[in-house]
Amino acid sequence: QPLKTSLIHRALIPAVVRRASLVLTVSESARQDILEHLRLPEERVRVVYEGVHAAFHAAPSYSQVQGLRARLGLQAPYILSVGTLVEAYTRLILQQRVPHHLVIAGGQGWRNRALLERLASSELRDRIHLLGYVDNADLPTLYQGAAAFAFPSWYEGFGLPVLEAFACGVPSLIS
Repeated sequence: QPLKTSLIHRALIPAVVRRASLVLTVSESARQDILEHLRLPEERVRVVYEGVHAAFHAAPSYSQVQGLRARLGLQAPYILSVGTLVEAYTRLILQQRVPHHLVIAGGQGWRNRALLERLASSELRDRIHLLGYVDNADLPTLYQGAAAFAFPSWYEGFGLPVLEAFACGVPSLIS
């Protein structure tokens, strides 16, 4: 996090948590981090696992998928990611010669200058699409139009995007 955000979190979160009767989190890994760093009694921290909206279970029509792909300029088959996979994607294309483009959805992260510079200088820049924020109404169709979904994060664990991709029936590559 940026320094300002980190300082605010360090000051506010322990104070708020001390006053809370119960802390909910989405994974056992996050629960262990909370117990370790905030030193709370185990009975005050519970896991409530995430679920996905029913829209991710409904299959869009072929014309819906094609319409979204046309609107976003995605004519080639693509691998969808919500992270930064540029180096792994480049190696895949150069070694395996697959026709797939890389589509990265989601808001711009902080400290992303290195990623943007890498994209600008990449020989594959015309095959990498930064969509930014994707409207929730379009997200299930974007997943279902993908040849595969990639979520290479080591820290975030299983994550909601993985559940969304699974619900859409998209083959998924996760760490």
